[in-house]
Amino acid sequence: MALRVYADNDVISTLRRQDPTRPEYAAILELKDRSDRGEVTLFVSEVHEREAVPLREDRKQAQKELLAFLPKVVFVEDQRLVSMDSILSNRGGPRVVWLRHEEEPIARRLQKIGLKRLDAHHVMVAIKNECAVFVTCDFKTILKYRKAVEAEFPILLMRPSEFTQHYPRVPGNVSDTDAGLWHPWLRINRLLRAMLHER
Repeated sequence: MALRVYADNDVISTLRRQDPTRPEYAAILELKDRSDRGEVTLFVSEVHEREAVPLREDRKQAQKELLAFLPKVVFVEDQRLVSMDSILSNRGGPRVVWLRHEEEPIARRLQKIGLKRLDAHHVMVAIKNECAVFVTCDFKTILKYRKAVEAEFPILLMRPSEFTQHYPRVPGNVSDTDAGLWHPWLRINRLLRAMLHER
């Protein structure tokens, strides 16, 4: 079974921009290529779509198209509504309503460690979906907490270049005969090639 890897939003943004001057670009391209070949499975989630909301329309569309080609993990909310309370003003004014939320325990713990809410949401979703590795270029708000996160949760936080060094390509690691390791896109691609060859 292919290694499950979750890509942070900055990794997806780098793929979208196709800018070779950006840090980690070469490693991100290798990671995407390895995912396309079925050596690893590179996952995204609905959290990426939420992060794309404030983007300019053309960038939002490009992000959407890129995300459509990557498998999504099962989405988990980082908090849920537990109650809605309201009171009437004693002077006949408007009703005051407030909502009480309960945070998902892993997300809450990640935020206590120091991650920002959105980053904690990404990492929590990756953990809940049993991804082995979370790849990100974000040192200031994610990777600086990696020791604390890895000490408590079964996930490794890495830069893409660290991933490619820690999990180097093994010659002959994925063979044509082992279809179970191949990504479905590649199986379809091989089938189409075979059909065209038969004509």
